[in-house]
Order: sequence, then C-alpha cells, then structure tokens
Amino acid sequence: MIKTVIRIDGMMCGMCEAHVNNAVRNAMNVKKVASSHAKGETEIISEARLDEAKLREVIEKDGYKVLGISSEPYEKKGSRYLKRNKTTINASHMGGISAFGKAVFIYLCGTSRTPSPTI
Repeated sequence: MIKTVIRIDGMMCGMCEAHVNNAVRNAMNVKKVASSHAKGETEIISEARLDEAKLREVIEKDGYKVLGISSEPYEKKGSRYLKRNKTTINASHMGGISAFGKAVFIYLCGTSRTPSPTI
C-alpha cells in the first residue's frame, strides 16, 4: 500500500474537498481519499504508486494548484490481533477479564483463535 500526500492551493471549503476527492476517485484506482482545506492537502491510500502527472492534471483541471506530491509506503495502523511482548494474545489468554471483555475482543478481532505466535 502507498500513501500519497498532495499539497493543494485553492481549496476553501468542504465542497472544494469533495470536488478534489471525487476527481481523484473517478480518475485513479484508490482505496481511500481524504482532503483538508484547512491543511491544504489531500491524502490518498492506494495499492500501487500513482501517476503524479495524471494526479496533477486531474486536480488542476478543476482550478486548484498542486504545490507538491509525495509518496511513501503505508501500513494500516493497528492490527487484527492485540500484541503484547511480541506474542499474539487471544481470548483464551484473558483469564481475568470479564465475559463482556472477551466478547468485545472477539467482536473486534473476529475470532477467539490465535494464529501462530509472532516473533
């Protein structure tokens, strides 16, 4: 996954953010797009590196000015499993936790089983 941040001049409101987001979504294969007129930037999450020239063209044709584009590898924050001391924790390790706490853990993680321990 790749995170691309585009610095943009000309976004003044939430509607501008929506215009930029829709333009990017319609032109590129992306997982997530979020713009902030206050920060003057758009953040894009995609499977592969995006064509910067095409991004610039798509955004500037709507009247905004692209000031810069940067990309970096992206890893989703958090994990499906809670980790402590380099070992995956599962519901069976939660002897002192209430049934409600176990149920919440199972709901969030989708299982009470553990994959092989991580090292």
